[in-house]
Amino acid sequence: MQLAERSKDHMVGGREAHDQVETPLSRSSVSEMLRRPKLPPLDRYLTFLKICKIRNVEPWRFTWQRLKMIERHERLGA
Repeated sequence: MQLAERSKDHMVGGREAHDQVETPLSRSSVSEMLRRPKLPPLDRYLTFLKICKIRNVEPWRFTWQRLKMIERHERLGA
């Protein structure tokens, strides 16, 4: 097999096969979640942690909840 043919075997839709991980989050959702100043919805955040293979999500959930309370407090102007 020629080098060009071998490289095609490792490509899927113009991207390398290992980049084609199927996730319940789209690339744009992940990008938006990482760029925006507001916290993402908890379900999206937990899905992201799962994709990142975070096993113990409780500290992350606790921190998200604390930050959400701060965010709401600031939004109310209190």
